[in-house]
Amino acid sequence: MMSFRKSLKLFKPFPDNLKIFSLALMFFVANDSKAQETAFPTYITLLPSQALLSYSQNVRWGQVLLDAYSQSESDVYALGVSLIDPHKQPMIEVQKQRVLRQLMLLNTPETLNVARQINSLKFAYQKPVESSLIKVQGHQKRNPLLNQEYWLYLPERPEYIKLVSPKKENITSLNIKYNVELRDYLADFSGMNKGDQPYNTVWIIQADRKTYQVNELTWSDKIHYLSPGAIVFTGLQDLPYEFRNLNGDIAQLLSHRLEL
Repeated sequence: MMSFRKSLKLFKPFPDNLKIFSLALMFFVANDSKAQETAFPTYITLLPSQALLSYSQNVRWGQVLLDAYSQSESDVYALGVSLIDPHKQPMIEVQKQRVLRQLMLLNTPETLNVARQINSLKFAYQKPVESSLIKVQGHQKRNPLLNQEYWLYLPERPEYIKLVSPKKENITSLNIKYNVELRDYLADFSGMNKGDQPYNTVWIIQADRKTYQVNELTWSDKIHYLSPGAIVFTGLQDLPYEFRNLNGDIAQLLSHRLEL
């Protein structure tokens, strides 16, 4: 039987593992200290009020949302809330110019109408975020850290939807109606009965920027409701093959419009 004294001599406290742990701890502390030393203040400009929220360092989205809601003098329309990153605005300008260039190349009365309507709108790069405080709180993935500079758009609930059509020179606003759906608005716009409205395919951009194509409207029974502030784009017809993605590109651009 091994003696107790001999067993003590065989025991080692794993010095290599201790050394690795110590180095990792020092690395973590050093990097954490460095991050605190290099942390930049965060500024959030509220639109349209131009009020400024300032924080000494990075801040959680949920905290910004809470502070912004508490400063608003009117009820905020959560679906329309937009977190705008001004540093990425050039990306939207490139997207807009690419769409306008294609419209001008086609150079038809319809494409020129769409170009005119696009030029009448403001666009901004909007960071995808959850605007409901209830959904943000307690969910870290929905509550990212923000740093440096942003704009936060806090709209009131609009009482209209907008319709972009190649058949019109200007964007059409239609008053919100309750218990009606997409076909009802299209019928009002075209001056026809609901069953006779002429649009089979349109693009919907909801107030929260969700964008999707709707097909087979003339015979499908599927219902499509619109949120206040939504945009409906009726699309360009008979596009040449090399311009086949233009309608989708226009819809994506419209998802970045800013109602100021």
